Amino acid sequence: MSTAAASRIDLRIFWFLVAAAGIGLSVWVGVDSAAQVTDCEVVMPSHGITTWEQCWSPVHEVFGIWPVVGMAALCASPAALASIMLRNWVSWSVVVAYAALTVVGIVTHSPVLRSLVLAMPLAVIALIIATVQHRHS
Repeated sequence: MSTAAASRIDLRIFWFLVAAAGIGLSVWVGVDSAAQVTDCEVVMPSHGITTWEQCWSPVHEVFGIWPVVGMAALCASPAALASIMLRNWVSWSVVVAYAALTVVGIVTHSPVLRSLVLAMPLAVIALIIATVQHRHS
């Protein structure tokens, strides 16, 4: 196997690991307490949470599973696409996408979407992978 083919396989693995990390972060948010994504421990009611039991219940029980699934899709799909396409322009687009997700997490008022701030480490890792990919192409 040539070194170019080997490096392409390695990059695919790294992009796949970033996608898996995005899913892992989403699952982590989903099983964490709603108090981590809302201000219900300070102000009650908050974002539809009206009891202390809801405040300390997992996010997926309070808000449903679909916001968590949507977050997982948002965090995993850019890196999965980069793994499939393995083109420089796609890799740089992934960096921009993760940076945009981070900004959405900062400016949004939705409790679950606030957790998109966790896309920032994914953006940094994507930047490193895109830079390596750019240098090896």
